[in-house]
This record gives sequence, C-alpha cells and structure tokens, in this order.
Amino acid sequence: MRNGPENLASQQKQAAENYLGYLSNAAIVFEDAISRLKDGCADNVKLFDALSMSHKIKGNAFMYGFPELGEQAKSLEAILKLPCTDDMQARAINSLINIIHSIHQICSATDKSEPNWLRNDSTVRNKAGDDYSPAPPATPDRKSILVVYQDPWVSALVASMLEPEYIVHQCHTVEAAIIQCDQALPNIVVTEKTLPDFSGFKLIEYIKTLVDLIDLPTILITPEENQADIAEALSLGITDYFANAFEVLPVVLRIKEILQKNKPSVLIVDDDSAVRDLLRHRFEVDGIDVETANDGVAAIKYLSTHTPDLVILDRLMPRLEGTAVLYEIKNKINLKSIPVMILTAMSNRNEASEWFKRGAVDFIAKPFNPDEVLMRARKHLEG
Repeated sequence: MRNGPENLASQQKQAAENYLGYLSNAAIVFEDAISRLKDGCADNVKLFDALSMSHKIKGNAFMYGFPELGEQAKSLEAILKLPCTDDMQARAINSLINIIHSIHQICSATDKSEPNWLRNDSTVRNKAGDDYSPAPPATPDRKSILVVYQDPWVSALVASMLEPEYIVHQCHTVEAAIIQCDQALPNIVVTEKTLPDFSGFKLIEYIKTLVDLIDLPTILITPEENQADIAEALSLGITDYFANAFEVLPVVLRIKEILQKNKPSVLIVDDDSAVRDLLRHRFEVDGIDVETANDGVAAIKYLSTHTPDLVILDRLMPRLEGTAVLYEIKNKINLKSIPVMILTAMSNRNEASEWFKRGAVDFIAKPFNPDEVLMRARKHLEG
C-alpha cells in the first residue's frame, strides 16, 4: 500500500528540511575548524570532526542533488588528511570558507532546497520503469486461511476467532484440503499432523510441490513436543509449529501475525543521519517499513529481537564496523538467511568480492542514487 498524495508531500518536505538542518550543523563544525586553524593550534586530532563531516558530505551531497558541494567536501577531506604544515592550514582555511559559503547558499535558496526526485512536480519510477503518481491507500481484499483439523469443533473454534476479518476454509482430511488448494489458493495453511486419511506432513509436501504455493506460510500442529516430528517439519520448510491442538489461541495469534506482515521490512545501518533519512524516505514512499540504527552496536541490539527482511549496512562506523555486524548476522541461526547489502564510501577492485565471500548479497559505493538502491533492494526482497 503506497502513501497518499498529502502524506507523500509532507514526507518530501520533511526530508528536504532535515537535510538543510544537517548542512547547517555541518557549517558550525567547519567554522570551529577555521577558528582552530587560525589560532595555530590545529592538528589532525583537533580537526577530526571537520574531517568526519567532510567525508560524510562527500558521500551524501550528490544523493540529495548537490554534486558541487560533494566535490568541495571531497577536496576538503583530502586536505584535512595531510600533515599539519603552514601550507596545509592555509589551504584548509580557504577550502572551509568555500564549503561554508556553498552551504549558506543552499540553505538560503528555497527553490534549490529539494533535489529533483523530491519535488512535488516529479513522479516516482517503479521497478518496471513506468512513471506513476502515488495512489491513495486502498482497502485490500480479505486474505484466506485453510484450516485442516480432524476435530470439527476445534476447527470451528479457530474459524470463529478469525472471521470475519479473514476468509476461513475448513477441511478435515488431506484429500479435501488438496481439493480446496486446487480450487482457491489460500494465504496460509494450518494443519494437524494426525488426520483421518494421511499425515499433515503429506499435505505440506504437496503444497511445496506447487509453484504458486512453494513460499506459502504453513503451520503444523503436533500432538506433543516430539523432536523427530519437529525436525521433519522444519525440513519441509514450515513457518511455525505448535505442540497442542486444543490450545488454539496461540495458533490464532500467530496466524494473524503472519498475515498482518503486509510490508517488507528493512534495517538501515549507517552513522550518517543524512544517508539514513534519505533512504528511509525513499523506501517508505515505496511502501516498505524501515528501521534505522546509527552504528553497529545499535544494529546488533535491534537484531536481537527483530528479524527484518533486508539489512542495508554501512562499512565504516563508530563502536562496531559493518564487518563485525555482518559476521554476527551470518553466524546466528535466526538471522543468517537475511540478505545484507553493503554501503561504503571506499571501494577498490577486491573489496566487493571480499564482502560477497563474507555473505553479503550486494555492494554499493557511495555516493549512490537512492532509486538504484531501492531497485536493488527490491530485487533481494522479492527474490
């Protein structure tokens, strides 16, 4: 479901305003660096904030539609990395004055405060390349549930707790369930292991042979906590299992949780707030739920209780770098299947292959086009 026009316009305006505030704060950092240089007490350590900010603007200015500012930041970063000689300090002061002047021009020129893709007269491009204007929210059709219990009373109880929010089809044998699947594809199947004609395993096996249903969420109910049954069910690719057919409330709640997860979810991990805001806005416009983390430690904390559908991960961050976060993701059973895209302002011929070896599915160098990041993210979300 896409955002309505009014909400979209509000998000666009907020994204642009946030970046102007970001640049205003950057100008203060750069002014402090000039004061330090003029006092003759500046070295690489005391200029670290200015160096860090120039590195970030080098990566994000192009993405917000200010390529000249990005080039200025790139030059400033190169100067601030030099040994602190008299010549370096003079060049740094001149470069800082120029970039501060550019920032003030951008922040005062309201007609230039929004990049092309954020302006109200622009359209958003979908993955097929067609132009469209975001449509108002629409009410989706009711989703359907196939419940396969041998006890009609339990089956009816489950159905009563799910209707009328969902369409519930009730069957009591594997044969009847297969016929129902052939007539109308459900959005989720809940089945017992023990049924009058065949095992519930047979139904799940059948479902996984159908191209249209291979990724269908399935829940298996077993008579007891039997490890062999659980192992077999997991090998068939079930979504979840429960060990008591008469405790229906946990099953119903789990069904609703699965069906209500309409939007794909993405975790964006980057220490640059401008990058986080830009990607959050671009993804939310396209109907994707977004959470953000400002460094690796915050990302690990979030992942301890959440499993997003995709992680977009910066390489260089304070406290914990992207390499360590990727290692944690790929070595946790509940996280290892999450695709991870790497963002980095540094790249060479060998870097991408090293990330792929560590388990990343994509590698994007900064500065980047937010539309391209969205397109490549969609590929991994839908694949």
